Formats: sequence, C-alpha cells, structure tokens
Amino acid sequence: MTEKSIQETYAPNLKCFGCGPANERGLHIRSFPSGEEVIADWQPESYQEAFPGMLPLQLDRRVPFDEAERSRSSTLHRHG
Repeated sequence: MTEKSIQETYAPNLKCFGCGPANERGLHIRSFPSGEEVIADWQPESYQEAFPGMLPLQLDRRVPFDEAERSRSSTLHRHG
C-alpha cells in the first residue's frame, strides 16, 4: 500500500514497538481505515522469526490484539 497509514498520518514520531513508524527495530504494523473497520498490514521479517517460518508466541498472539485495540481507539477518537 502506498497511502499513508493511520500511524504515519497521526503519529509519525511514535516509537511503539508494534506500530511506531519511528521505531527502527519495531514491527511497523500499518493500519488503514476501511469503512467502519480498520485493516492492519504487516509482513514479518526473517529476523523476527523464532524458527524459519515460525513467529515467537508473543508476536503471533499478542501483537494483533494490541494493535487492534489501538486502531479501534484511534477510530473512535476521530469519529467522536
């Protein structure tokens, strides 16, 4: 996607490990509004894998929930 994400638009200096554009070693999850939903885009890098093709449990299970909550909060804030 070439459009700016929610994070890049509203918090370009954010250093959040999951979605911060300014975190050099972070995951750089990008979120985009899509109607009433927010769509997250992320492709793991090989250095983030526990084993080839396998993410650590913390990334596999927790990060999507954290980012979904943050994106939901951002959407609610924008729409009052």
